[in-house]
Amino acid sequence: MPDSIVAFADALGTSSSALDEKTAFTFLNGLQAASRHLAPLLKRLQKHRGIGVRWFSDSILMSARLSQDGNHAIEVIKNLAAVQGTYAFYGVLLRGAIVRGPHHHGPDIDYGPALARAVGLEKEAGNAVRIILSRELVYDLTHNSALNPHVAVDLDDDTAFLDFLHFVDGAARRSLRQRLETTFRALPESSDDRTRAKLQWLAAYFNWKVKGRTIPFASTRRFTELGGANA
Repeated sequence: MPDSIVAFADALGTSSSALDEKTAFTFLNGLQAASRHLAPLLKRLQKHRGIGVRWFSDSILMSARLSQDGNHAIEVIKNLAAVQGTYAFYGVLLRGAIVRGPHHHGPDIDYGPALARAVGLEKEAGNAVRIILSRELVYDLTHNSALNPHVAVDLDDDTAFLDFLHFVDGAARRSLRQRLETTFRALPESSDDRTRAKLQWLAAYFNWKVKGRTIPFASTRRFTELGGANA
C-alpha cells in the first residue's frame, strides 16, 4: 500500500435529523444541493489531479498518493476545505480527520491503516465542527516551507483543523452566520448540550475568522493560524 494522504468526513446530525420527517426532508435537501454544487469539482479532482474520491450519503473520502513535493497533500487539504465550506453553506456541517499512512485506492474499494485511523480520529474531534489533521501531518506541513495550506489551530486543545472559512466568500459567510443564529435560537431548553456546544464552537471560530459583526453566543475558544501568532 503506498504512502498516502487520506481524509474522511461525515455530516453532523444525520441520525437525529432522520427521526422526524420534516427535519429529514430539510437535511436531505441540503445534502442534495451541496452534492450537485460539488459534483463537477470532485470529477475534476479524480480525472486531472490524481485524487481518489468516494461519496456516499453524508460521508466523503478523499485520498492521494503522497508526491515528493507534497503537492498532493495540499490538493487534498485545500479541496476538502472547499467541500466543507460548500456543505456549510447548504446547512450541512462536516466533521472528520486527515492523516498520512498506507492506503489502497482501487476501482471498487478503499482500504488500509490510514483510512482506519482517519475514521477513528474523526471521533476525537469532540464538540467541535472541524476536520482535524493528525500530528504527523502537521509536522510535515510545518517543516516544509514550500507547503502553504490553510490550516488553523484550536489553542484550547492544540488541535489543527481545516480553515474552511478561508474558502467561503462574503455572501456564503453571511448565510452561515444567519443559519447559526437561527439554529441556536431555535434550540429547545431540553436540547442535547453537545449540540449547543458544537454551535458555540463554530460561532467562536467564525468570530475569529470573520471580522465585523460577531455571534454573541460563541464559546471562549481561541484560535491561530498554523505557525502563526495567538488570536
